[in-house]
Amino acid sequence: AAGYVKIGRDRIEKNPDKRVQDALQLVFTKFAQLQSARQVHIWLREESIELPVKSRQGEAHGVVWRLPAYNIVHNILTNPIYAGAYAFGRTTSRVSVKGGRKHIRRGVQKPMAEWDVLIKDHHTAYITWDEFERNQRVIANNANSLRRTKATLIYRRTGNLRAVQLLLGHTKIESTVRYLGIEVDDALAIAEQVDV
Repeated sequence: AAGYVKIGRDRIEKNPDKRVQDALQLVFTKFAQLQSARQVHIWLREESIELPVKSRQGEAHGVVWRLPAYNIVHNILTNPIYAGAYAFGRTTSRVSVKGGRKHIRRGVQKPMAEWDVLIKDHHTAYITWDEFERNQRVIANNANSLRRTKATLIYRRTGNLRAVQLLLGHTKIESTVRYLGIEVDDALAIAEQVDV
């Protein structure tokens, strides 16, 4: 992670470069204000604020400065290293068969409870663990909120519960009804009026 340097074989410390520390702290401060990774990304780009990124060549303590892509901002906000934690095994691979061929999807995020290793207070942090967990909830709710809002708008405009069910990937219509927060009887009455 760009905000840290390796000391010896088994220790990391905050990057001693104050500019690096200030830039990363700014991401967390702006997120606390804007409550959206996307809005932080947009703000940084509009203000032409570059962020430190790990360099593969190793110059300047392994850091180069760039206008951030969205994934850089998202990774800073979701990486537990910035909350002082050592974490290992946060992702896994999923194997499926598509068209008779094996398909491997790597980098699938695991829930925190399923991480292989999590050591809190492992090193100096940019934010507290409580702030990290709160940020994860906000980011998750932003994604879920957008999905729910879109599904609700489609349902209100069309009354087509089956279309919303397919859009959300629900196998049971009851799941879609609960997800939308509508009454089953109302949903069934509307669904009977719509041809699919």
